[in-house]
Amino acid sequence: MYGITPEMFVSIYIYTVLGVSVILAGSGMGFAVGSCFLYARSVDCLIRPPERKTIMRGDALIFTGLMGNFPFIVLAVLLWFLFSTPFVSAFQAAVAGVAEGCVAMDQNGGNAIPCKQ
Repeated sequence: MYGITPEMFVSIYIYTVLGVSVILAGSGMGFAVGSCFLYARSVDCLIRPPERKTIMRGDALIFTGLMGNFPFIVLAVLLWFLFSTPFVSAFQAAVAGVAEGCVAMDQNGGNAIPCKQ
């Protein structure tokens, strides 16, 4: 089968899962660190004018809520990569092209161009 084995498909899925998990962990850590910095700055600002306590606390909670949505948006994009896996379809198109004896690929979809006989 031209050196194409099922292990190649498995490796594509494994590397996709690894990439998704690293990116999702990074977005979660970014949210945690960002929240810590936000609350540290808001506490620092509360020391000087204590009469603005309610306004500053409300602003901090609103911005934390807005930042909290970012990991979920990242999760939605990564789940698309995880379950639709565009890399596998491009790999299957390349394998089909090699099996037909045609290795040319189209420019926009990654599909094998049918061989002209």
